[in-house]
Amino acid sequence: MKFLALVALLLAPSRAFFFHYPSVHGDSYSYKGDGDVPDHPESLFQPDDTFTDVTLENWDLSSVASLNLPHTIQKLSLVKCKLSAIPDEVRALENLRELNLAENKVEAIDGVFAASAALIKLNASHNAINSYNVPLPQLMTLDLSANALAEFPNAVFASSQLDSFRISGNGFEIVTISTAQYDFFAGLSDFQAGFADMSTCASGSLVYLQGKGVCRLDIAGAEDPAIVMRDHGTDKEEAPTPMATVGVVIPHLPIPSNSNTKKYIIAAIIVLMVIGMIAGVVALISLGVVGGIARAVYDYIGRWQKKRYREGIHENTPLFFDQAARASYQKEMDAVDKLFPSNDPVLVTWRIDFDSVTLVKKIAQGAFGEVWVGQYRNARVAVKRLIQDQVSLATSEALLLLGLARNIASGGAGEAAVIGSVDD
Repeated sequence: MKFLALVALLLAPSRAFFFHYPSVHGDSYSYKGDGDVPDHPESLFQPDDTFTDVTLENWDLSSVASLNLPHTIQKLSLVKCKLSAIPDEVRALENLRELNLAENKVEAIDGVFAASAALIKLNASHNAINSYNVPLPQLMTLDLSANALAEFPNAVFASSQLDSFRISGNGFEIVTISTAQYDFFAGLSDFQAGFADMSTCASGSLVYLQGKGVCRLDIAGAEDPAIVMRDHGTDKEEAPTPMATVGVVIPHLPIPSNSNTKKYIIAAIIVLMVIGMIAGVVALISLGVVGGIARAVYDYIGRWQKKRYREGIHENTPLFFDQAARASYQKEMDAVDKLFPSNDPVLVTWRIDFDSVTLVKKIAQGAFGEVWVGQYRNARVAVKRLIQDQVSLATSEALLLLGLARNIASGGAGEAAVIGSVDD
């Protein structure tokens, strides 16, 4: 017991290592924690590491000075790591193409990135961002949703390759846009933002984005869209609205599932599982019934074949080999009947009609013939098939046995003899 306690104490300082360990698959490195600071964060990577895809999730990196990230990283995810700013070593990654900083506490995205000309995907959703001012010309996917932006970030328009842009759940709603801005938004395949949903437009024309009305200025306007402040808090994320149906064609936006949809899906899965279970039970019952019928048919055929086999033995195996031998045997028996009348009270019980005997199984080979087990009037009997050349000797033997049996039967009280019966 003391030994186990000592082992536990020795393992205690290495809790994080014992319960959490990196997952490495080729060039990919993933390490998920429990919200605490990792043990020896500076030793997570070695100088000769060449990982291209690195994920650190659910760690406290707020006070970590350096992670010694490999310079070969192309895809980096620092999710739920309590970061309030983008680390300098992340900005210094020259090969970085995708950066995921979701669910941290980052307040601003600005400054210089070594890979700013190559970055194609940036996810900074669910942070505390109040400023976005970084030129990323090759950016194709940008997610700034659920942040603290109070105005539309003008730097977005510098990303001419942008295809997916989400900025809903911030502190503003779009009221007025210029013609160029409208064309920019309408060209996105995935666009989510907050709109004031105007019903009339004093200057310009009323157009629709995501099913919400906005004013499009028909003259060249400022690059910044006009905005109004939202009444609710900045942390509340606005639900996506239906896509435009008037004046502009925008590809369908992804519609996230709601609670009712999830309920329907779960209910459908449960129904399918129940139906599957019922079908399985029915199939098993049907299989059992079919198996039982097949077994009954098999047993019936087996019994019928066995019966036919026994009948064939009886039909094809007479007590005598030919009629001449049978006639000779009958002549001998007639002579015996004269010596021992058939009405003798002892011998009469041993006289049987051999035509009614059914041979079942050969059990022995004697000097005068073969000994078989047979059936006679629902009783098992022993029958001897005589060899033709030995009929006379066999008859003499029978006469001798009959004489002995008669003498035994006429002896003292309680004595008896039985010839030919087989005991179970």
